[in-house]
Amino acid sequence: MNRLDASQVRLMIGLWCLLWAVYTVLHSVHGILDYQRTGGHELWKPVLWESSSIAVTGLLFFAVWWFTFRFPFVRRKLLLRLGQHALAAIAFSLLHIAGMNLIRVVVYRMVGHTYTWAEPPAVVLGYEFSKDLPTYASMVVVATMLHTHQSFREKVVENLNLERELVQLQAQRLREQLRPHFLFNALNLVSATMFEDVEKADRLLVNISALLRHSLQAPDRVCIPLAEELHYLKIYLTLIGERFDGRTTFDFEVAPELDSALIPRFLLQPLAENAVNHGFRLRNGRGTIVFRAHCEGEDLILEIEDDGCGLQVEQAAALTRGIGLSNTVKTLNQLYGERGRLQLLPGDLGGLCVRLGFPYRVATDEEHAHALTDYRR
Repeated sequence: MNRLDASQVRLMIGLWCLLWAVYTVLHSVHGILDYQRTGGHELWKPVLWESSSIAVTGLLFFAVWWFTFRFPFVRRKLLLRLGQHALAAIAFSLLHIAGMNLIRVVVYRMVGHTYTWAEPPAVVLGYEFSKDLPTYASMVVVATMLHTHQSFREKVVENLNLERELVQLQAQRLREQLRPHFLFNALNLVSATMFEDVEKADRLLVNISALLRHSLQAPDRVCIPLAEELHYLKIYLTLIGERFDGRTTFDFEVAPELDSALIPRFLLQPLAENAVNHGFRLRNGRGTIVFRAHCEGEDLILEIEDDGCGLQVEQAAALTRGIGLSNTVKTLNQLYGERGRLQLLPGDLGGLCVRLGFPYRVATDEEHAHALTDYRR
């Protein structure tokens, strides 16, 4: 059974009251004119007759609404539903006749009159049923249309939720691919230094454990504030600095007001790794990497630029086939569709500039509570 929320129920009751008032006035005027043409002078009587009928019909409408929602028309149960509604139509007519006549009897006694039918019971019942049947059918049609609309809306919301969950699962799968890739490279770095400098290897392991702890915490967080991403990126860059004995330098050009901008988790680390491995591989790690963030219209733009050997066709193809950049492209496509993009451009420093663009969105209070905003320390 589809359930209406509180606002829809209030709207339905308000519309019912308005329609009941308008319908009662129109029918009362029509009843008064007919009553006067037959010589009647007690004008309250036609008003009572019409208003009592409309009031009971309006109250029964909610029962018809519930019944239609409880037993909706479906193809595989069409004959059964027709039979159920045929019985319900008879019950509707009997309740309508009983209800409006009870109101009339009570009001007549209050003013010292006696209410009686002007025709035999069989004639009155036939006349009322001939009016009640199309009334009930029209109510069922309206309720069915509303039920269909409500079901369609719920289906749309359900599909959107499923699509969002699928995107999150796919983004999480891409992050899972990066973890062993990062761990393999980090452990190689420790292996290369542990016999030459134990203290340096110890520092590396502490930073690696911090990054792994971060990767395992709250795995359902697909996006995080930029400040938090940069905080852990700087821990990773410390590993890079230890590896090349400070020959690699890193600069950040990020406005503080962008700290709360949401970006995909682990977006920057593989790009920084690519800049070092591919940009500086012939220079023994010597070079500079600049990280920039700014807004263009409704999009957040991130740039990772190095002063390495620059972009070549062979290198571009190799980078696209690699885990880091290929997963970055997939992540942007999954989360942002056509609005997510990655470009490989010649940089102003003489090397390669990786430019990312996707919709700008600010973290909520709950999302921002996880962030470490003081990443510049």
